[in-house]
Amino acid sequence: MADHTASSPRSFMSYLIWYPYAAGYCISVCCVQALFFFYVCTYLFITFEMLFIFSFVFIEVSLVILHLQVYKDCLYIAFAYGITLCLW
Repeated sequence: MADHTASSPRSFMSYLIWYPYAAGYCISVCCVQALFFFYVCTYLFITFEMLFIFSFVFIEVSLVILHLQVYKDCLYIAFAYGITLCLW
């Protein structure tokens, strides 16, 4: 039996209401997840920098470069995780 409910006005109105809500929810979840990981990565970055603040200049520069690389990778993971949640 064919399903003709999709062409009914009531079903069309429910799509108009549901899709923006679902899209808004998905975007907000992605943003919250990305901001959470952004905060965690920033906190870890600052903490590690405080631990090594009295180290030699060469070591400090090396650590900054390493932490920036980890920081960038962590942001990629955060956005990938958020997008994965949206596609789930």
